[in-house]
Amino acid sequence: ALVLIPLGINALENQTASPLGEAAWKDTRIVLDEAAGEWHHIFLNQKIKLEANARVADLLNTFPVALLIKT
Repeated sequence: ALVLIPLGINALENQTASPLGEAAWKDTRIVLDEAAGEWHHIFLNQKIKLEANARVADLLNTFPVALLIKT
């Protein structure tokens, strides 16, 4: 499993902007190496394909946290 939770996310409850997409994450990446491939995004109920050097902006585009299970 892969869990993505931005640091300080609890401080966002009083803010209007969520840490979503390219505006928040720019070109931030997570290195997966051999874990690249097909994953299931539990919160979005979607299958996604992650490259060895996955963009966080793509993973946190519509929801501020992610729980991914390798398929």
